[in-house]
Amino acid sequence: MKKISALALLLTLPLHLAPLRAQEPALEQAAPTAGPDVRFEATAVSAGQSVFGFSGFVSSWQKNAALPVPVERNIPVSFVLPAVNEPGTFRVFRRSFNLTFGQELASAELAVYAICPQNGVVENGVCKTRYFQVQLELSGAVNAFCSASLNGADAIPFPVMTCAGRSAADSRTKFGITLHRDKL
Repeated sequence: MKKISALALLLTLPLHLAPLRAQEPALEQAAPTAGPDVRFEATAVSAGQSVFGFSGFVSSWQKNAALPVPVERNIPVSFVLPAVNEPGTFRVFRRSFNLTFGQELASAELAVYAICPQNGVVENGVCKTRYFQVQLELSGAVNAFCSASLNGADAIPFPVMTCAGRSAADSRTKFGITLHRDKL
């Protein structure tokens, strides 16, 4: 298998995802856990279909000194993504959050893609080369975009990652969010 650096993957991601097609939703809509979301989008799940279950938390923080200070803790996020087993297909879950950092407002969007790549290896109806793309985007009081491509063990039961940027009002202050599996 050819190894690609993380930066090279990130730079080629839009080209890599462009030819992929979303599998059509089927019977019932997957519902997220209640929380401060503005909107969500989840691929529908068919009865009897294999799914990946995700359950974890989102917390926000700000950093003016050595240690970050929590702003909001343990916003629950739970969802399912149907398994993708056909090369060149993906499923996606999106959820948006409104956040307040002091007097500053920001929004965050979490997107999790289950992807079977164009050249995916399928054995017995299962995509063996499936991976997950996790994206976090912050806008408003802070602007940042962070992403990671993870295997199943790193993505499930919930991806763990941080995304942060400098305050639009004061470049000495950083605002960020963290995805985590256990309550803080």
